[in-house]
Amino acid sequence: MILAIESRYAPYFKKVICETDFLRRLQPLITTVDSLSVMELTSEGQRLWAVSLNEIWREIYTALPSAQRPPFSALEFSAAIRDGQMDRQRLVHDIANHVGGVCPERLPEVSSDAADRLRWLERQLLVVFDQLIHQGGS
Repeated sequence: MILAIESRYAPYFKKVICETDFLRRLQPLITTVDSLSVMELTSEGQRLWAVSLNEIWREIYTALPSAQRPPFSALEFSAAIRDGQMDRQRLVHDIANHVGGVCPERLPEVSSDAADRLRWLERQLLVVFDQLIHQGGS
């Protein structure tokens, strides 16, 4: 059952990463997550951080051409994870392995080590998934 659910979402991410500049578009989101994750935030700071990330994600999403937008809703994606129908870590590994094998040139030169580059991609995907889960939960 889990693989069937994951196979609903994986093709979109594989295609959008291999065929578009999706990873470059994510940079403002990743930069914000990186800068804020090292700070100790009050509950109000955490709320403001979440609002900021939502705004950045919305800007990224609305800037995507309609053909590059996900064919599924954030609510569906979030529900599949929340209900335990999908293992997001397995989904991340599946997508990263595909990109590493089919279109490794899409991975930025964050390291000369291919394994480091795949770990970098996995981290980027987890940030995106967190935003989808958050959007689907609100």
